[in-house]
Amino acid sequence: MRKTNKLKVLVACEESQVVTKEFRKLGHEAYSCDVVDSTGGHPEWHIKDDVLNHINKDWDMMIAHPPCTYLSISGSRWLYNKDGSRNEDRWEKREQALDFVRDLLNAPITHVALENPVSVISSQIRKPDNVIEPYQFGHGETKRTCLWLKNLPKLVPTNIVEGRETKIWNGMRDQTGKKLAWNSKEIKIARSKTYKGIAEAIANQWSKYALNYRASLLFFILLSACAKDNDRCITYKVDQYQKGETICNEGICEDTYITEIYCSYYENRKIN
Repeated sequence: MRKTNKLKVLVACEESQVVTKEFRKLGHEAYSCDVVDSTGGHPEWHIKDDVLNHINKDWDMMIAHPPCTYLSISGSRWLYNKDGSRNEDRWEKREQALDFVRDLLNAPITHVALENPVSVISSQIRKPDNVIEPYQFGHGETKRTCLWLKNLPKLVPTNIVEGRETKIWNGMRDQTGKKLAWNSKEIKIARSKTYKGIAEAIANQWSKYALNYRASLLFFILLSACAKDNDRCITYKVDQYQKGETICNEGICEDTYITEIYCSYYENRKIN
């Protein structure tokens, strides 16, 4: 039986585990998922596989970071060859990337957030619900980031700082002191990594929202059940129920998690 203060979270396309670890700090069962090994130091919290093979596994929330290589506006210049002809391979990969985004947004998960820079998702699928910058979360840098949300609120800035410095990877250098090329592996990893301040806000704000959502839903279900059979429901202890069971023989509580918070809240209380 799942506890009300604990969420099962899938962090898609994340090898750094920055977001995963913030959810773990709050006590949630979070897992990163990517086609490469994790670099976050916790392989036991990592699923090395295509995330689409795992989106049907009873998650409460998914935070997705699909690769932006074929989605970003800045990459659109590669859609055409130097002679003006279409780069058919690039067009095909862009469509595959968009299909991947659609699969993530349509995942059978109650709470979903998908992150990407300014991209063709806006024109080909839909406009983002939220646009944020690192400097709103304690990092004095600019990196316009779009969020597409399903059943989640907009992120609220937590620490707006004055600095508007150039992006951190602009000045990155290798061990010899040579400036790294914009398309180097090191730069790509740095660019894709979620800022810690943003990761903290994601975990804190959205986990609270999801837990309150679950509580509100269950409260409504219990009240509805007791309205149908008040005497019977008064005698019930909520911890007797697990997923798939019902309260008043009406199927009202199917697919609902009844958990410890409700045990302590409703025990020895009447719902009239």
